[in-house]
Amino acid sequence: MRTSYGSVALIFGSISIFVSAIIAGLVSLINLLMPNVATLVSIIGWLIIAVAIIFGIIGIVMDETKERAIIGLILGIIGLIIGIIFSTLFTTLLGG
Repeated sequence: MRTSYGSVALIFGSISIFVSAIIAGLVSLINLLMPNVATLVSIIGWLIIAVAIIFGIIGIVMDETKERAIIGLILGIIGLIIGIIFSTLFTTLLGG
């Protein structure tokens, strides 16, 4: 039985790297004008990263082929690190 958790992790992990940096910048800029919208955008960005990490872990445990799950997990963790760095950077620079 072959499951596709690793493929989901790989897709969301790939997306998370780009989305984490963009979302962090947008949230910092939107937060100055519309704090409620900034919170919603932030939650969506962090959920994409969480899905990549969670499905990566599930894929490592359940999938027959673990390569995609491992790569998706690594990409999700990289997206998490980039998101934290950019969020901190933009928050510090914009004072928000």
